[in-house]
Amino acid sequence: MLTCTTGPVAPSGLCTVTRNCWRWISWLLAMAAPISGSSDAKRVAQMSGGGGMPVPAVMETYTSAGTDKFGKFTIAHVHELNGLVLDDKILSAPNINEPILDGRAEITGFKDLKEAQALADLLNAGALPVPMRQVQTQQVDATLGPGAMEKMVHAGLIGFACVVVFMLLMYRLPGLVASLALVIYSLYAMAIYRVME
Repeated sequence: MLTCTTGPVAPSGLCTVTRNCWRWISWLLAMAAPISGSSDAKRVAQMSGGGGMPVPAVMETYTSAGTDKFGKFTIAHVHELNGLVLDDKILSAPNINEPILDGRAEITGFKDLKEAQALADLLNAGALPVPMRQVQTQQVDATLGPGAMEKMVHAGLIGFACVVVFMLLMYRLPGLVASLALVIYSLYAMAIYRVME
């Protein structure tokens, strides 16, 4: 079994000048990817360590087809970085310490098991084919329906009637004058809204 050591997303030894440089490296690694991830490997995060101190790691198990492809790739790229690319973004760049011929690889260098699990989840999720299809289409108008408008008119008339009755009972003649003024103002406001439509 091989132990690969991960570096940060942008290893300092590769490019320290600009982020664009690392984007080009990401693109080149994606173009040269020997394994698509669709069904070639399964990743699991767990604590690993033979006789020494257990460390968090991502265990990769390749299928027979993936084992052959990845084995040839690792033979040709010993002591080089293996970019794990998802959506044109490098998730990790472990170093290939030796050829992987048995279809089992181990990525270490995580600060805790949670970080290893996050990488495993991203790699497994990125390997799933997710077809997009339209299930439902619904159009929602910005205008209110006729039922809502009818209820608003009824509520407005009831509220207006309550105000007029209150004004008449409390202020009698001045209340009547104020109610007439309110009616004129309401008609004037409605006329302005009609013109503005």
